[in-house]
Amino acid sequence: MAWLTAAVLFIAAGLAELAALLARTQLGPTTQPLYESAGTIVGQGIKAAVLVGCGALLRNRKTRDAACGLALGLVLIVDTNYFWKLRPSRLSREYDALGIWLSLAVLVLQTAGALVVLVLVVRQRAHRRGRQRRVDRVVAVLLGFIGAVLWVASNVLASYRLGVGTIFGGVQHSETCCSWAQNDGWNHLAVVLGGIAMIALALVAATVRAKARAAGFLFGMALVAFADVAVSVVSSLAPEPTFLGFHHRQLVGPSVIVTFTPTAGFWVELFAMLLLGAAGAFRLLLGPRMDRYRVSELTGSAPLSRRPGMPGT
Repeated sequence: MAWLTAAVLFIAAGLAELAALLARTQLGPTTQPLYESAGTIVGQGIKAAVLVGCGALLRNRKTRDAACGLALGLVLIVDTNYFWKLRPSRLSREYDALGIWLSLAVLVLQTAGALVVLVLVVRQRAHRRGRQRRVDRVVAVLLGFIGAVLWVASNVLASYRLGVGTIFGGVQHSETCCSWAQNDGWNHLAVVLGGIAMIALALVAATVRAKARAAGFLFGMALVAFADVAVSVVSSLAPEPTFLGFHHRQLVGPSVIVTFTPTAGFWVELFAMLLLGAAGAFRLLLGPRMDRYRVSELTGSAPLSRRPGMPGT
């Protein structure tokens, strides 16, 4: 029943995130969706799919260990690194009542689900099948730790440059976003807390004996970076606001152009995502290396069996 409760909470959080993608808010005299850019829609859609996937994996005994690590790692990073977006002043400025409640519902449901999983993990011992050699775990430590540090660095650097101009005049105005100097104190606190959580999870994933759970931690961290990378990639391909059949060209003239160019923070985060994914693969795919020619009867660990009719029988 406890595992079912955790699964339901994660699925409900994913459905609430999906509802936010379809919900509309009142912005001045017009009504429009909460998320108006294609990149943001893709990022939130990935988060909704991952939350629902965590719930489904928690229901299956064979995938439960990996799902525990995935759920705990994902929620810890998201809650510590993005909590500043749920400040009452920010929510009231950007969303109406429906958007506020949906955002808070996602936060509460995913956090409650992670707490239930954490209690179950503490009370139950992890399966230790497929323990690995130390060298494999050391490689996972190095890849995961370096990936976590690079992810923190990517949050300090500017991730993209947004430009606005006209077809005839080119890009006339551009701004980069959002480096450490451009952010406020809440963003700085989120970067620090998220960085501590990311590095701590990387070290925990390297020391946990159950390789499926350790891989879940690392894959959860990689998925957080993957969502951000996907947002930048999609925004580069479709920088203009467009959503649910509505396009910005209905409001502005055809001569206006908007450009979205990834900068240093994007490339650092992309590299961090690849390292975290590789670390998870090392922990999940590499197992104990046994000599296939090692036979117990020939090593003295077991007596040789004698056939009838042999001397000494």
